Amino acid sequence: MKRNLILLTLIMLVQIAFCNAGPGSLTLKQQDSLSAYTGKFQTIQETPISYAELIIENGKLTARLSNGQTLILKQLSGDNFVVPEQNLAIKFIRDATDKVVKIAVNGNIEWIKSDPASQNTGNVKPVAPADYLGKYQITMNGQTAVIEISLKDGQLWATQLWDGASSVLDYRSGDDFMIRALNMQLKFKRDQNKNIIQMLLNGNDLFTRIKN
Repeated sequence: MKRNLILLTLIMLVQIAFCNAGPGSLTLKQQDSLSAYTGKFQTIQETPISYAELIIENGKLTARLSNGQTLILKQLSGDNFVVPEQNLAIKFIRDATDKVVKIAVNGNIEWIKSDPASQNTGNVKPVAPADYLGKYQITMNGQTAVIEISLKDGQLWATQLWDGASSVLDYRSGDDFMIRALNMQLKFKRDQNKNIIQMLLNGNDLFTRIKN
């Protein structure tokens, strides 16, 4: 009888411990492991440039694309995922510091993580914002994309003319800005006469200013 009571007590303790560390705790652990993959990514081989924001939604890694599409990524093992609906194999690539920096789709490196390093510098503004105004274009794979830099209420804005998406430009220093909505670096380049002739998006995509 005593032995049965001891066994019953042990069973109850195990059940209590399992409940306390049950679905809520497991979900938190799962979210912690998935958080390494969250952030904003951009394509490196497409024009117009596409963007994706990876978030954790309802305990699942979810990609929200700039075209409005939403994809659910299912983890297979480690950094390997799959999008079952589209039969896409997804692999996250890490740098030497073990941070996720790229995404390979079906074996090809197609997305890079946006640089989140810099922050808004507040009320600091460029000395001559009019220097940057105008349209800039890039041609890739035979397609041309144009971004227009405009001034609204004393604030510089960047607008993607292919879809109308726009964002405030936060000034950093010199000719360096951040595209607030995308958290991406934007650096303007000058010629020998100090005129703005190009802009470099996120250190990769070089747009040339269109002459009026």
